[in-house]
Amino acid sequence: AEGVIAAALAGEIDRDRAVLLAGEPAFGALALWTAFIRSRDKALLEDGYDKLCEAFKIDDGLIVSDSIRNEIAYKQTGSPLKILGGEPVYALEFSTYKLLAMEIKSMAAAVLNKIEDKRKLDNIIKAYVKSFNECFYDERLGLYMDRYLSGGFTGVYGAASFLPLITSAVNSIDVLDALLLNLQDTEKFWTKAPVPTVSADHPAYGKPVFDKLSYTAPYMDFTGSAVPGIDYIIYQGLVSKGADTAAAAFARAMANVYSAYFTRYGFVPDRLLPNYKIDPKGSRNSLSGNLIGLIGVQEILDTEYFGTDLKPALRFGTKAGGRHSVFGVTLFGKSIQTEVTDESVSLNVSGKRVFEAIGAPCKVRRFRETEKGLDFYICCEKSLTLTLTYPVFTTAAPDRVLRFNLPAGHFRIAVSDGDFTYTAV
Repeated sequence: AEGVIAAALAGEIDRDRAVLLAGEPAFGALALWTAFIRSRDKALLEDGYDKLCEAFKIDDGLIVSDSIRNEIAYKQTGSPLKILGGEPVYALEFSTYKLLAMEIKSMAAAVLNKIEDKRKLDNIIKAYVKSFNECFYDERLGLYMDRYLSGGFTGVYGAASFLPLITSAVNSIDVLDALLLNLQDTEKFWTKAPVPTVSADHPAYGKPVFDKLSYTAPYMDFTGSAVPGIDYIIYQGLVSKGADTAAAAFARAMANVYSAYFTRYGFVPDRLLPNYKIDPKGSRNSLSGNLIGLIGVQEILDTEYFGTDLKPALRFGTKAGGRHSVFGVTLFGKSIQTEVTDESVSLNVSGKRVFEAIGAPCKVRRFRETEKGLDFYICCEKSLTLTLTYPVFTTAAPDRVLRFNLPAGHFRIAVSDGDFTYTAV
């Protein structure tokens, strides 16, 4: 399923595999949803709909760790999560995947006009989120973590602590702020290869778990190695919560890791270590590894995947300096490209320049077409001159062009019938 996501981000919608793997517990639902959002192929969503949540019972029950639910951190021989005394735990990672799958199925039901399905799912999700937060969130540490069935937290935390960012479980500013502070803690999570499956301040972090003569794929068997697919979900979680500054920094960190591995080995494995070591005889799951390289592209140009409004919408640009360009990307059946410099941001759709900001870099979110114009959010640290040409995605003649100045700040801009308003947010 990770390969389906990577292919979709690279412009190849693997329709058959997206449907086939939609029920895969960790990434299946997200793979199908990614393929749909980028293609807007409702038939694809319809074909995969029944498989969504196939791995889970659709109810408000949390997942208990057992021999079937082999979570990422548990897979590593010698993982600290295996020495918890053998007591069963509520499993944060797979409980998060269950919530994500149910929420994606709810959004799919909305798109496909399955009104009764959506009503039932939303009621279950509401109860599930309440149980989820009561069980997994440790207010003292500001982190999510596994919890013993007997009541106490396990005290072992890592990348899975940030997976809930992509779901509705993170529903308060206080929780979001606590997670962001923890994520950017260089002593725990923001290592040279973020985000470790076991925090960097744990005694077992970064230790090989076999004698050198007895293992064949050491990068698979260091406790705390990072996992590209998990990092990808964390990045999408940051974006979905509007944490654009943290998302941009995370994207840069991922680009550095990708570059370091690719320069040394010509591929990126499915386990990442701060020292970038690898056994060349080991598995080279490059489709999984390539996800972290594609995060950098998404930071400059991508669609919006989540939100109450599921209409086609783009996000593009960056507040960071330097020159960046992404071109040849197909979204919603249109060829789209963007270019960012120290003084401008532009967006072209099917060869037509529909957005240009002159004066400084900026970040644009939820850029979408409305019945009479445009609607989007923009963040800029300096004043800009904006030129907008619309319609953007639909065909109409003649084009309407609107040019105006915008002060520095965060704004929602609405364009209608040749006029505009902007509101500070």
